[in-house]
Amino acid sequence: MDLETIHKMSQELIDSLKLETSPVAVTIIPADKEIPEGIEQVENEKHHCGMIDDARRKKTIRYALLGDQKCDIGAAALGLSQKCNEIEKGDFYYYLNCFGSIDAARKTMKEMPMMPSKSAKAIVYAPLEKTPVKPSVVIIVANPETVMQISQTLLYNSGGKINTSFSGLQSFCSESVVHPMQERQVNISLGCTGSRMFTEFDKDEMIIGIPPEMLEDMVEGAKKMIF
Repeated sequence: MDLETIHKMSQELIDSLKLETSPVAVTIIPADKEIPEGIEQVENEKHHCGMIDDARRKKTIRYALLGDQKCDIGAAALGLSQKCNEIEKGDFYYYLNCFGSIDAARKTMKEMPMMPSKSAKAIVYAPLEKTPVKPSVVIIVANPETVMQISQTLLYNSGGKINTSFSGLQSFCSESVVHPMQERQVNISLGCTGSRMFTEFDKDEMIIGIPPEMLEDMVEGAKKMIF
């Protein structure tokens, strides 16, 4: 799938689903690859979720290195840095009172999808209709009704059900990027405390992460269904 086709499909999704903000192309640049030329680096240290928010609302196209990532948890989840034992083992979330026991925290973190440590050099964030590189994952942030419609478009040709996995933690990184990349399946997330605190992510919005190979069926379904 070439970039021109991806750009066209993004605009068709925006029009068909009446999306209020752009779908976002999140592209993980592997550690052994070069960052494509012509893409500007993010100017200030920002959260991963904040850079997605900028891409969907402000149409910014930026790449971020490890040093640009304000959230250590997101950077580790995305493979930019070494995993932190305190986070990986659950201690961090237990002491934040997210869990009633250390065992509960550790059980959740054991199941949290993570990219291999230091497997990524950079992350590129762009509105899908303008992305200069092919996405690793497409993220759409929308209200529940629109996410319902997106789910229906994804099943229009294949049928079946969408199986989703979330914990209310690491929503824009582990749940919306890493899970779809590793499982090659759509995943829905309700957000997390951090993403709702550090971005303009609205209380009435939710997230759906989509492997790019599913875009074609999704667009076809959206154009044929009546919403």
